[in-house]
Amino acid sequence: LSGTATVMRMMVGGGVTTATLTVNGQLTMLGDLEVLTNGTITHSANTSSETNKLNLIVGSNLTVSGAINVDNKGYLASGPGYVGYYSGSSYGGQGSGKGLTYGSITAPTNCGSGSQEAQECGGGAARLMVAGTTTVDGVISASDAGGNAYGSAGGSVFLTTGVLTGNGIIRAKSRASGGGGRIAVVLTNAEDFGAVGMQAYGGASGGGAGTIYTETPSQGPGKGILLIDASNIVSAAGITTLISSQVTDTVVGTVVITNKAIFQIHTNQSLTVNGSWLKGTNTVFITDSNSTVIFASTNVATITGTNTFYNLTAETAGKTIRFEAGKSNTVNGMLKLGATVPGSTVTLKSTVEGDWWYLTLVTGVGTQQIARVTVQDSNASGGQTIYAGNNSVDLKHNVNWFFLAGGTVFVFH
Repeated sequence: LSGTATVMRMMVGGGVTTATLTVNGQLTMLGDLEVLTNGTITHSANTSSETNKLNLIVGSNLTVSGAINVDNKGYLASGPGYVGYYSGSSYGGQGSGKGLTYGSITAPTNCGSGSQEAQECGGGAARLMVAGTTTVDGVISASDAGGNAYGSAGGSVFLTTGVLTGNGIIRAKSRASGGGGRIAVVLTNAEDFGAVGMQAYGGASGGGAGTIYTETPSQGPGKGILLIDASNIVSAAGITTLISSQVTDTVVGTVVITNKAIFQIHTNQSLTVNGSWLKGTNTVFITDSNSTVIFASTNVATITGTNTFYNLTAETAGKTIRFEAGKSNTVNGMLKLGATVPGSTVTLKSTVEGDWWYLTLVTGVGTQQIARVTVQDSNASGGQTIYAGNNSVDLKHNVNWFFLAGGTVFVFH
């Protein structure tokens, strides 16, 4: 099927032999769509452009007992994340060739870049919009081809559905040294994702993890969870989950970095975090020159783990950030803290009252712009004195902080 088509109801598969439906455009189902055992829906392979993608609109319920599978349907030995021979390609995560990552974090629709070796394609692109319930007991997959020593990148799965249920899997993986793809699942009428697994791992030969974004109605647009999960696959040297200049929709809720993932924000790029920053053990966060993490919204945020930021900003009136007790956070560039609205503050506290959280503004290079903050249990002895002005509040047990009676302090070096 090419172009667009509308049908009342459809079943694919279920018989003794396999059945495959190829859709290279938009298929609209007014009723239910069932992909039964031995049934597959896919799109045709691409070459050097994203000519073919799968776009399904389901007016009622989607049931996947078989497969929606666009593996090996992306770019052929090309794409924005392709570097050349003997190099894994990139999309959501970097491949071993260290190509740039690209595409939307929260609404991914791109194909994965392909590998030159063995002329293999990256993962394809599946966009699924379901008004009712999506039941996944089979697989929805946009992975690369695998099979060689280098590897293509995973592709994309973007599912919007009222409810998600089932025991199946949604994946956009690489299986060599390519980067993982991107998954986004947005619920419109439910608050949990059932038992459906989601995987956007990089290749086992050292590719960087892709991204998984999940959002519920109570979280709202741009406030879902961004998961960077490497599945304990150790990336090759210098290979990361990178926010580059080619990555879009960099406003999320909570960021979760786990299972040996390496997360990097490229030079002059920013990430806005409306929730918490949960950095697990055995993970790495790399902050390039003039990159910025912005803690926005009025949600109470928790920052865990030891982190080094280049620029760190929190200016929303009424914002509370709780830093993990005993952990250190270092700022190399601009530390900008404090409510921009008179009469309000940004509150900075420990996760354990009475236990220090450590803040280091690097001496000689870091700068600060701080006003209207409320601070408790902060030990800043490792770097510059932090000058808090203009109606800031000292809740005590702070070290190397200086609270002024008024005004805003700008300290530059």
